[in-house]
Amino acid sequence: MALKENLANSKTKKKFGLFSGIRIRDMGVLFALIILIIFFAILSHGRFFTISNFLTVSRQVSLTIIVGVGMTFIMITGNIDLAVGSYLALSGVLVAAILYYGVPWYLAVIIIMIFMGLIGALVGTVVAKQKLNSLIVTLAMLGIASGAALAYTGGKPIFIKNQAFISIGNGYFGPIPIPVVIAFFILIIGQFVLRKTKFGRYAYAVGGNMEAAITSGINVDRIIIYAFAITGMLSGLSGSIMAGRLFSGNPTVGQDFNLDVIAAVVIGGTSLAGGVGNMWGLLIGAFLVGIIGNGLTILGVPYFYQIIAKGLIIYIAILIDRQTRQAGLGKSRI
Repeated sequence: MALKENLANSKTKKKFGLFSGIRIRDMGVLFALIILIIFFAILSHGRFFTISNFLTVSRQVSLTIIVGVGMTFIMITGNIDLAVGSYLALSGVLVAAILYYGVPWYLAVIIIMIFMGLIGALVGTVVAKQKLNSLIVTLAMLGIASGAALAYTGGKPIFIKNQAFISIGNGYFGPIPIPVVIAFFILIIGQFVLRKTKFGRYAYAVGGNMEAAITSGINVDRIIIYAFAITGMLSGLSGSIMAGRLFSGNPTVGQDFNLDVIAAVVIGGTSLAGGVGNMWGLLIGAFLVGIIGNGLTILGVPYFYQIIAKGLIIYIAILIDRQTRQAGLGKSRI
């Protein structure tokens, strides 16, 4: 029976290719997303279910998806990064400062991505080499990055006049917002890396059973460092897009961004225990979180209640994840 199941799984992977990460649990989240859309469409009397509002939601969740790709890698290895919101603020401030000195916008974005990638690699090195809990390390980095952004700007935004750069956050590729296009390509690349490369397979192995991964000869430290570095780079990209959207590098943005990213990844089926996760689940989870926020805003629900709702959703997703793992269903990556 086991041999037949393995052969069936192998055929499924070949058949679906990059879609091989989709699981039954993701279909349940997708069903919940559809129910939410219908719910808000009815209560909003037509204000929610419009093309313009869907594009608005897509633009809003695009940054969550971009950073969520990196967070998925980190959480699959059994770690977490609480500093991505502070990275968003710091990278936005730094890219605005670089643009102020006349650096071409594309070079400024590349510089910020590399710099934030190095910060991520530093955090990953501390976690991997010193065997410290990633939650504690990234919580410390959250304060450092946030404080650095506030200290550099004095708490005031740095305004941006470069129109080409501003279009990254506010422009369109045809009818589709540019951030949505970027997020789509990042998601595709992330899924490819996760399902079709050694790094992706090793990330699953590290999160699934670190001792077995070490015994198999996998450089566990390197995989963890790379996961954090990727997240740093993608946070730098998202911070740059956010700065373009706001016409400025604002040191106070991203305060609740951590919550959105972690909620999207966990709701999407990535296990907090590591070893399980995929990018398509992240996509569904990001839209579910985004639609909840957007729908509640349209209905006039105060923002602080929206934060409570997101917190409750994370809690429910964690409970489902635990029950799934206890039932032995979370071990499959298919």
